[in-house]
Amino acid sequence: MARATGRGVAAAGVGGFWVVFLVAVTLLSLASSGGGFVIALALVPLHWLAAREAQHEVTRWAWALLAGLSVAVNVWAVVYVVAGREVEPLTWFLPMMTGLIATSAVALTSFRATLRRRVVAAAAAPTPAVRTPQSPRTRPRPLVARGRDVRTPRSGTARGRTTGGKGPRTTR
Repeated sequence: MARATGRGVAAAGVGGFWVVFLVAVTLLSLASSGGGFVIALALVPLHWLAAREAQHEVTRWAWALLAGLSVAVNVWAVVYVVAGREVEPLTWFLPMMTGLIATSAVALTSFRATLRRRVVAAAAAPTPAVRTPQSPRTRPRPLVARGRDVRTPRSGTARGRTTGGKGPRTTR
C-alpha cells in the first residue's frame, strides 16, 4: 500500500515482499565469500530509502545497521586487498569506524527526513481551537449554581446576608 508522501520506497508501492527481498539479498551478499558483498554496497541507497520511509524507530535503525554493515564489509575487503594480508589494527578498526559512521549517517538523515515530513504535515493540517486553562479568578461565573440563579439574590437576603426577617434591603 502506498503512502501519500509522493516519493521513496513506500510511494512506489514497495511493500512487504520487496522489503523481505531487499533484506534477504543484502544478508546473502554479506554472507557470501565470493565477492557478493560488492552487491551489498550497491544496495546502500535502497537501505537509505527504506529507512527514510520506515514507520517505526526500530525499523529505521535496522535499515541503517544493514547499510553500515554493507559499508564495513566492503571497507574490510579494500583494506585486506591493499595491505595484502591481515594488518591487525587496520583490519578491524577502519571497517568498524566506517560502519558506525555509515550507520549514523543513514539513521540521522532518515530521522531528519521523517521530522521534516511531520512538520510539513502538521503545518498543512488545520489547527484545532486551543482552549487556554483559566484560573479560578478569571473563569466566568456560571449563571446557575446549585440549582438556583445567581444573578438575583435569594428572598430575604441581600447578597447572601440576612436582614433580620424584614425582607430584602431596599437601600442602595
